[in-house]
Amino acid sequence: MTQPRMAKETSKGSRLEGRVVVVTGAAQGIGAVFALALARAGARVCAADVLPTMDVVEAIKRASGQAIGAQVDVTNPEGLQCMVESTEAAFGPIAVLVNNAALFGTLALKPFWQISLAPSSSLPRTRAIS
Repeated sequence: MTQPRMAKETSKGSRLEGRVVVVTGAAQGIGAVFALALARAGARVCAADVLPTMDVVEAIKRASGQAIGAQVDVTNPEGLQCMVESTEAAFGPIAVLVNNAALFGTLALKPFWQISLAPSSSLPRTRAIS
């Protein structure tokens, strides 16, 4: 995976300046782009994902943004509570949620019609929570 990058400047006076934002699914892809853009706009970001979010958090911090990471499964209420508590301890009350959680980071590559939608798979739970 290529290192996420963020422009050095931030948007001073942005409506997001200083607001606390949680981005789920932030380890890669569009979730990482959301996290970086929100930090660029001045938000304090919690990058959350079932995968490690270190690269995104480090990219935000290198550009003088504020971020923490949380490795969490959004279908686990206890994990979510811990993520909320650590985010609020670091930055204050959460103002915005970008609900981008999905399973594509952990799905085996196969045709879409072969992906299980059975209740025992985690796809229906993640979709329902997202």
